[in-house]
Amino acid sequence: MIEQIIPHIQAQSKVKGIILSDHLYETVYDVSSRLYVVSAGVLHHIQEKDELVMFGYVKGGRSLRYSQFIFL
Repeated sequence: MIEQIIPHIQAQSKVKGIILSDHLYETVYDVSSRLYVVSAGVLHHIQEKDELVMFGYVKGGRSLRYSQFIFL
């Protein structure tokens, strides 16, 4: 199902801002043009996957916090 939604997200993101939040962070990372994580009440712009670990969003390839958001 995700594979069917991604093209629609990519097409609509050219004309709309889209906010994605998902525990499947790899998929969100791959489809996003810009990434942000909310950590300790602060919005952080993510430029490298390593920063997701640094801010405690993932550890060992597994999502830790569903409540934090990644934005497109």
